[in-house]
Amino acid sequence: MKVVFFSLFFCVFISKLHATEGEQLKTLLAGLENAQTRLTYLQENKDIYLDQDLSIKAEYWLALGLALEENSRLEKAFGVYNRAIKALESTIDSHRELYINALIQRSYIIYLQTYDTEKYCPDRALAYNSLDETISVDLQVRANVQYAFCFQNDKANFSTGLSLLDQALKLAKQHKLSANTHAMIYNASGLIYSRNQLYAKAYEYLLNAYRQWSLVNDYQDMFNMLHSLTHNAIYMREFDKAQQHVDEMFMLAEEQKTFQDFLFFAHYNSGLLALAKGDIKQSANAFSKALIEQENTQERFFVKSAYEVNISNYFRLDEIDKAHRLFTQLKTKFPEHQIKSNLVNAFAAYQQGDYSAAIAKMYQQIDHEKNERRLFIKHAVQSTALLNSQNISELDKKLLEKTIEIQHLNIEKAQSDKHTIYLFLVFALILFLGISAFSFYLYKTRQYFKHHARVDYLTGVFNRRFLFEKGEHALKDMRLKKYDVSILLFDIDNFKSINDTKGHYAGDLAIKLVVEKCQANLPKNSFIGRLGGDEFLVVLKHANQEQACEIAEQIRADINEAYFAEIAPIELTVSIGVVSCQEQKNLDEAIAEADNLLYQAKEEGRNRVVSR
Repeated sequence: MKVVFFSLFFCVFISKLHATEGEQLKTLLAGLENAQTRLTYLQENKDIYLDQDLSIKAEYWLALGLALEENSRLEKAFGVYNRAIKALESTIDSHRELYINALIQRSYIIYLQTYDTEKYCPDRALAYNSLDETISVDLQVRANVQYAFCFQNDKANFSTGLSLLDQALKLAKQHKLSANTHAMIYNASGLIYSRNQLYAKAYEYLLNAYRQWSLVNDYQDMFNMLHSLTHNAIYMREFDKAQQHVDEMFMLAEEQKTFQDFLFFAHYNSGLLALAKGDIKQSANAFSKALIEQENTQERFFVKSAYEVNISNYFRLDEIDKAHRLFTQLKTKFPEHQIKSNLVNAFAAYQQGDYSAAIAKMYQQIDHEKNERRLFIKHAVQSTALLNSQNISELDKKLLEKTIEIQHLNIEKAQSDKHTIYLFLVFALILFLGISAFSFYLYKTRQYFKHHARVDYLTGVFNRRFLFEKGEHALKDMRLKKYDVSILLFDIDNFKSINDTKGHYAGDLAIKLVVEKCQANLPKNSFIGRLGGDEFLVVLKHANQEQACEIAEQIRADINEAYFAEIAPIELTVSIGVVSCQEQKNLDEAIAEADNLLYQAKEEGRNRVVSR
């Protein structure tokens, strides 16, 4: 009798376990005090769960993988997720949600290990394509968000990622999902905008994510957002904002000591900010402090990055012994690491006495920086244009929807003329306002691109193409109306030495200062443009050669007296060639003559005005 009783009891217990074990496991784990305790429980009780059917096994594997992640045992977590996916992929229809969850978790491990979209995105694409109406809203949102990250570096299709995030945000708002979910979507949107050089838009979304996570005191994700906000503020040259975020990172590191890698990333971001501001010594100090904390983080990518940046810092500070010590540590700790930094490779060649190779690497770095600037402008314009195109499509869609509504009103006209006319007028007004807004938007967009097609991106003065158009027009007008036109051709003396000794950032500032001083001395009927590099052309209407020489001399003197201290005190001078354009056939001839005079000024010792 006892045997029968206990047999029945066991059968009932197993049936209840089968139905609720997954939920019970989640509840039990949530009640444990820390990640190590959760991992210990799962390891000690694995036989209870692995002796059940596939659903319970998969729930256990997902919980175990997450616990291993939390304890920084990524390789073992990857193996557990792998096992779950292999077991579930033959029964997807009956275990679809568990399968999608496992794919997303495995992709996250690959992301942490590689940061390579080609390696972690196949899992995310498969998870997204496996979604159907049976999947919970939370998991649908998560799959959309994770897949959206796969388009963050795709300049041609990044709007696809934004579309996935829009879909996720609609679901989150419709079903009133948690602050954590909203924050996750805002974070993903911000990162995609940031990767496509739309930093102001990215900053707005990342700030929203930070606020959402702060509502639930999610310190880990708050800290991650401060990391991203700091980078975007640096890209926008908003150093005060960046410093504020770095200070907040240090504050969280002090208050939340259970997060051991907070201090590493606080020093890391402090070093990046100092480097962006040109304070190499402070940057080196901050990265040195970060490397002291390197054992407290699993993010080996950032540890390697800290080594490389600080090797470059000490190389630039001429502290060769410190740079060599860091280089040796990097190669010892990460023997498989392939160094891509031109500056670090230049240092390596320098250490080996191969000075020609070191110089070649330095020139490669200069070329790399030039290409990065060009690509930045190209991608920013492309991203803006793509975004504008997407916005226009949305407006077209809205206009089409309004048109359809008007057609419906016409169909109902037979039932109620008065009601139909009223609704028609209302929607006609909406349509008119929509078209007006759309037209205004197109007008402003056209004006924006027209302006940027005419001006030099660095200085804001006319670019070469538009300068030649304006100059030729001025000479034609001179012949028609019989007045004097003169030109000034000038460039910055020893500009290459400024770039070589102070860096391209100092060179850009020098160019801007020269343009500013020149514009301050130009009469209203004149204009200036940049021919390229540090060479500029000024066209003076109603100015004969004597008047032009006086203006040129004033420009030269003002520039020579200017105090240029943004990077370090630099003696800034220009040489100017002055030509009166009465005899030349066209602007090209006038410029060629002015160029000869400019060369003469250089030959005579620079910092002078020479006229014909």
